[in-house]
Amino acid sequence: YGGGKPVNHDTLFACFSCTKATGGVAVLQLLEEGLLSLDEHVVDIIPEFGTHGKEAVTVRHLVTFTAGFPDPAGDRPGGDNLIVPADFSNSVARCTEFAKWKLAWEPGSKWEYHVSMYSHQSASLLIMMP
Repeated sequence: YGGGKPVNHDTLFACFSCTKATGGVAVLQLLEEGLLSLDEHVVDIIPEFGTHGKEAVTVRHLVTFTAGFPDPAGDRPGGDNLIVPADFSNSVARCTEFAKWKLAWEPGSKWEYHVSMYSHQSASLLIMMP
């Protein structure tokens, strides 16, 4: 990844699924403190999430990879719906993207690894908590 360049304090690294553990621990801390419930609907925390049948998605669905959108269909060129890094720190852009996501199956009815969606959702829950 470094292209033969020395690593320094500005070097970026791809961490991919490593963020799931960090986000998971933060969500577990909120659960332990009673600030979040596994059965809480995500739309109650992130209102923009309540489109295309996602109103039924709970925190439990997110953390167990049963939410129903492992790779949601989007309107970006090529069908890529991943939130781009430039938009991740922008809550309006991130929530606008969440609103576009469509379910691939009914929440809770099937398990499938949500490759990159889990990190965006768990981080957003943490950011959007009152």
